[in-house]
Amino acid sequence: IGNMLDCKSGNFSEDETYHQMIDVRNDLRLMLDKPSKFLHNPGIEKISVSGLELNNSVYGQEGELSALKECYYCSLSQNKEYAIITGPSGTGKTVLAHRFADCVVANGGVFLSGKYDQLQQAAPFSAIASAFNEYCNMLVVHAESLNATAVASGLRELFGHDAFHLVSVIPNLSMIVGDSGGLHGKEDCVDAQERLQYLLCRFVEIISISTKKPLILFLDDLQWADRASIAVIKRLLLTLSASRFLFVGSYREGEMNEHHHVWNMMSTISDLGVNARVIQMSHLNRDVVNDMISDMLRLSPRLTRPLADIAYHKTKGNPLFLKRLMISLSKDGLLRFSLSRRRWVWDEEKIQSRKIPDDVATFLTSAIFKLSPDVQNALCTLSCFGAATDEAVIDVLETDLGVNLKNALEYAVSEGFLEKVDRNYQFSHDRVQEAAYNMLGFEHRAEMHLEYGIALCLRTAKNDNDDSLLFTAVNQINRGNLSAISDSNHRSMIASLNLQAGKKAMSMSDFGLALSFFEHGSSFLCQNHWNDDYDLSLELFDCSAKCAYAIGDHMRLGEISKQVLSGARSFGDKLNVLYHSVSSLFDASLMNEAIDKGFWVLSMLGINLPRPSSTDEILSLIEETRSTLRGLSDGALLNYKLMTDSTKIMAMKFLSRIEMSLVMTSCDFTPIVMLQMLKLSLEHGITPISAVGFVYFGSVLVSIGHIEEGYRYVKLAKKLVSQ
Repeated sequence: IGNMLDCKSGNFSEDETYHQMIDVRNDLRLMLDKPSKFLHNPGIEKISVSGLELNNSVYGQEGELSALKECYYCSLSQNKEYAIITGPSGTGKTVLAHRFADCVVANGGVFLSGKYDQLQQAAPFSAIASAFNEYCNMLVVHAESLNATAVASGLRELFGHDAFHLVSVIPNLSMIVGDSGGLHGKEDCVDAQERLQYLLCRFVEIISISTKKPLILFLDDLQWADRASIAVIKRLLLTLSASRFLFVGSYREGEMNEHHHVWNMMSTISDLGVNARVIQMSHLNRDVVNDMISDMLRLSPRLTRPLADIAYHKTKGNPLFLKRLMISLSKDGLLRFSLSRRRWVWDEEKIQSRKIPDDVATFLTSAIFKLSPDVQNALCTLSCFGAATDEAVIDVLETDLGVNLKNALEYAVSEGFLEKVDRNYQFSHDRVQEAAYNMLGFEHRAEMHLEYGIALCLRTAKNDNDDSLLFTAVNQINRGNLSAISDSNHRSMIASLNLQAGKKAMSMSDFGLALSFFEHGSSFLCQNHWNDDYDLSLELFDCSAKCAYAIGDHMRLGEISKQVLSGARSFGDKLNVLYHSVSSLFDASLMNEAIDKGFWVLSMLGINLPRPSSTDEILSLIEETRSTLRGLSDGALLNYKLMTDSTKIMAMKFLSRIEMSLVMTSCDFTPIVMLQMLKLSLEHGITPISAVGFVYFGSVLVSIGHIEEGYRYVKLAKKLVSQ
């Protein structure tokens, strides 16, 4: 009313003058609906100091948010589905997900989130581990509200010593289940992957059952997700009850081709009845841009329309671009707060004539160039580590390289390029990180990665327990300039660090990542490495072969095997790759080739199996073994000496693999292989693989009528496996 009276006396400028009563009504409605923005005092003192303030409100996404809520409610009704948010960079995919999180938490659900990073792919299951690690921390901090006692009890009862395998991926889990004892053997790599997927599924199930709350897992930037993580997500979606678990993922449009493992997962589970609800994000339209600027400036939409039209034209409605443009206009004085008019004012002509890049990446780069050199350098340094960096890494760089980063980073935080969350510096958006990273030339970038990696590796050597620092350090070196390291000792040290990181990744069942470490390690070996660095070379190639087999890369396995077979000094040193080769033939259903190659290896080990001419001869050999075993009680066999001869242990592995191949080919030679396994066990000691021999021996006895005796050996095999 005061404005209307002032307008009548001609005291207000043209843009504030009311021309229609509908404008009056609209402004009054805004005051009633959003009094904090349009009615209350805007806080002149605060604005004059802090300047333009942005918020994380979501504009123009009501339909997308409704679709997410509908997907959530459908999952509570046992409908198997999940949500995928996609759209161009900067359109608010992450903001939408976190707005959805507010709705989930308000309705009693648990919302966990993680983010994949293009430059932090060297940490196994990085996003999943981050999400569950944070949840374990929440359980400790908010124990009563999250029913932490019930969760801890359920986890301890379910996992027992197997908790070790989860703690290796989710370190904070140890605060809940305690010390798991670190009991882990050298089990088959394929079994290890299956086990971890199973344990993660049960972990999520226990959480949702114990807390009696549905669990929503949001993983951002799936275009950079590793294959092992996608396998876990697939298992979760296919295994868990829809009423207890909902998966929400997001990816940047145009950055995943049809062969990406996320697409493969979506196609596979769709065929199995788990459907994706795809939520397409887009740029804001002209009216929504005006609403956004109106809220930002606390002015009526009718007043901000001219500015909004200019901003929309220059940014095409990209929310990230729009926010950065408004910040830029404010800093350059083209948008300023007038103390005399108690409102924001702007210079339309200058804003209209200002040249602005067509894309947000170029605009962000130009914005960074306006910062002081030390802030630019700090942002470029931080960008080498990805979207977020722990303050501990910054501390190492400052101490060991003698650079001052924190002051510059804090200034970047105040300018909106970074955010400080707990002990992490994180870029306000992926595009900001990419802009800073792309400011570095390729060679300069490689030099920086190498320098930072070496500094972190030296610190890693002093702290063997910090796995995250190890992965970060080795990843930095591997992104560096290999040719810049000429000293053979340094190259061997880096190869050893890659071996260490790869073995740690293997213990976490991420065999794809482990293979990457081993192959990087091999690339650091000198040209004559089979002579000068034999033990390190053999271990790197052996581990590479195991990982190549685990992920089903049979071609790569063949290439690695050739190098080991030509470089190994003894037949015993060739056994690991030969075993993986036989296993690969078995998996490819090439049973005869697997059997022939296995028998050849055994003959090289001095084990030549007899070829009985009749069934009676086989029965005679079985009877001979029965007689030997009758003199040994179950207790005696369970406490039998352990097999320690590595060659005999490998022979047992080959016999086990051959036995499985023979069973599938219905070969009469099957009992002879089984009897040889028992013979080696009785002569040289028991190994976990001995259980395979006892199972087959028991089944053979049952088939010839000795049911009770056969049952005894099957039960004995189960006890051997469990102990």
